[in-house]
Amino acid sequence: MTNSHTIPTAIIGHGVAGPLLALLLHSTNRYTPTVYEKVPAFQDVGGSLCIAPNGLRVLHSVGLAHKVVEAGAPIDRFVHRREDGEVLFDCQGMVKKELEQRGMEWPSVGIKRSVLLRILAEEVRKKGIEVVMGKALVGIQDPQNNESVVLTFADGTTTTTSLVMACDGLHSPTRTLLFGKSHPTYTTLTQTIGISPRPPGLLTTSNPMLNIYGPSTHFITYPISPTHMCWALTQREDVEAREEWVSQHTSHADTITAVMRPQNWTDTDALSLTSSPERLLKVGLYDRPPLTTWYTHRVVLIGDAAHPTSPHLGQGANQAMEDCAVL
Repeated sequence: MTNSHTIPTAIIGHGVAGPLLALLLHSTNRYTPTVYEKVPAFQDVGGSLCIAPNGLRVLHSVGLAHKVVEAGAPIDRFVHRREDGEVLFDCQGMVKKELEQRGMEWPSVGIKRSVLLRILAEEVRKKGIEVVMGKALVGIQDPQNNESVVLTFADGTTTTTSLVMACDGLHSPTRTLLFGKSHPTYTTLTQTIGISPRPPGLLTTSNPMLNIYGPSTHFITYPISPTHMCWALTQREDVEAREEWVSQHTSHADTITAVMRPQNWTDTDALSLTSSPERLLKVGLYDRPPLTTWYTHRVVLIGDAAHPTSPHLGQGANQAMEDCAVL
């Protein structure tokens, strides 16, 4: 229910940024946020996220940083290796010291995406913030001389609100409605993402992030729990792949090792992880032309809807959280 002394605010999307922004706005006692999500119900989908210190700092402002650290795996070691297992760099013992020197209270944490979304959803529910499922945005009326915005959803319903915060991701319908359809360029790179049990060599007290470099191929993995790791294999493919997660049967893991072995991949951890996935996804990587502005009269784009980044930066979700904090 909207308080007559607060500003009604529609948040489009219940990914990472949407519920976090709702919590931040709610905490000011100046806004009444309502979150609209296109899917009818939450599901255990996607891979994982690496929440960096800047992201955890924002989560701490709504009291959730400790929960995220406890539910995930704090990364305490960064290792770089060649495809044959040769160590290029290992900063064991340096991470904690570096964090202390920089005055950073929080580490980087690997966490399953669905676990983070559940933590956020539970907190939103606890605060009494309204979440409306099954609402796919198809229309926006945002006249400059008006004090309200009218949103139209695919089911034919409409709602009127004072502000709109679009946290609807890479394929943002809000961005398309406001600024037209963009034309991304395929980079000839694809990324295969998997969640696998930890290999025996990584069942230790350490939580390392591994970067492994092979011919025209990059492999990264980090823990998301005491028992599992998420990994991503980036490689060149001339045949254009779809720019969205596509679930693959775990039997497709055979095609991954078939690519790696001719390139002399003998790193036992990489081969163990890619041969035993419990979840497997694939996505094409694209470059998008930057927008000249991220807002109109009463609508603003947040996170990937405004400024999508390469997954190799590991900052997509973290930058979205910074957007929420700044707003």
